[in-house]
Amino acid sequence: MRALLLAAVVLLAGCAEQSETPWRGRILVMGTVVELSLYGLTDDEAQALGQRIEADLQRLHDRLHPWQGNGELRRVNAALRDGQPVAASAGLAALLRHAQTLTRASDGLFDPAIAPLIRLWGFHQETTPAQPPPPGELRAWRARRASLDELRFDPTSASDACVENAGPRTAETQDSRPGAAPAEECAGTRLLPPAQGLELDLGAFAKGYAVDRAVEAARRAGARAAIVNAGGDLCTLGRPAKRDWRIGIRHPRESGVLAAVRLQPGECIFTSGDYERYFQHQGRRYHHLLDPRSGEPARGAQSLTVITEQGTLADAAATALFVAGPTQWPRLAARLGIERVLLMDNQGRARLSPAMAERLRFEREPAAVLQVSIP
Repeated sequence: MRALLLAAVVLLAGCAEQSETPWRGRILVMGTVVELSLYGLTDDEAQALGQRIEADLQRLHDRLHPWQGNGELRRVNAALRDGQPVAASAGLAALLRHAQTLTRASDGLFDPAIAPLIRLWGFHQETTPAQPPPPGELRAWRARRASLDELRFDPTSASDACVENAGPRTAETQDSRPGAAPAEECAGTRLLPPAQGLELDLGAFAKGYAVDRAVEAARRAGARAAIVNAGGDLCTLGRPAKRDWRIGIRHPRESGVLAAVRLQPGECIFTSGDYERYFQHQGRRYHHLLDPRSGEPARGAQSLTVITEQGTLADAAATALFVAGPTQWPRLAARLGIERVLLMDNQGRARLSPAMAERLRFEREPAAVLQVSIP
């Protein structure tokens, strides 16, 4: 359901102490509340920008939702599941190419092709599952699973790739303003899936992509500084009061803040945690962060936080490093180019990189603090 953008003053949890008051707005989209804090714009300018961002994020949600509505990804998935080639818009094709690069760099621990596995567990529904799937069904999924790495791209004509209600055609790289529909709507690419079929869910980095777009819209609109916070995952623009942003990291097992961290202009902070969507069954916690290797929830971590300069990368990396777990995340962080990482393991111990330790102050002391070098 599309929410109205409200120009109410809302406290942005964990934000820096600032000497000037920003314009604040809230949007309900992509299954979360997106909070905007905009500096250096008049109320009218900020309100108009907020409405454009809302329209863009809603359009993005409609296009990329794999299960609901009649958006492009659902249409593309219908063909890919049957192993059939299908035309994709330039925007979706570019997003899938980027996702494929991240899949390869993460050794497949970030892989949007686990959509059938997500559905098997029931995490595609709004309601929380009550029990895990039968072991036989998990074994069958592992036997026939496909990876995004197997998808191939074949350039095709614009007439084959156009999407209904595209709106004006402008190149996304030339005009990424919300509301100005990029060339993602036409002049696309034919996708060639593996013979066993493929089904995609971009949820593990679509939020980061959306936040990147919103921050870029704020920059283009002339905002001196901004934060776009999508349910606790956020990116920044500028520095409104000549000081770094101060952001709170949620405690994975208790209410309130685990640690405060400083962000510099243009940085993003994203966290994946086993507390976001989970259920208890026979005394065991089952969460939505699924390991593509086993088909089961990843084990070893309660939460993992990364800081980097791109929301799309931060979103995907937080997922992949969480799945990698307490001993393997440093190697994977090096491959992804991530320098600042905090992992809370199942014993309540903090494992963090030296670069993260320089930025972070614990508000609640972990069971232990271990600095781990990234190779």
